[in-house]
Amino acid sequence: MIVAVVLGLLGALVAIPNAVFAITEVGHLPGYGTRVGFGWAALGFGILGAASGVLALARPRLASLGMFIAAVGGGVAISLFYINTFYLVAVPLWLLGALIALLLSFVSCSD
Repeated sequence: MIVAVVLGLLGALVAIPNAVFAITEVGHLPGYGTRVGFGWAALGFGILGAASGVLALARPRLASLGMFIAAVGGGVAISLFYINTFYLVAVPLWLLGALIALLLSFVSCSD
């Protein structure tokens, strides 16, 4: 289960600074002003990914759902806002963490 925690936190470590970078880099430009909400949404999904990573030890199924939502929602949000970041590196980390947390929750429940 520690692997799911690490993957969730690593994803957040990549996603949150890149969402902040995207907002500060282009959020004030005229072409991006109408889409800056997607940047803020990507930041929120990054925080959700971090919280889900921390939650993986206590509630692995809920954490798995949170990491999945963070991966899909954050990937879509940052793609709609500003693609020139490394935010999308966090998506496979969260998806793998979600899968591991979900699978290990079934193993630990059957003991």
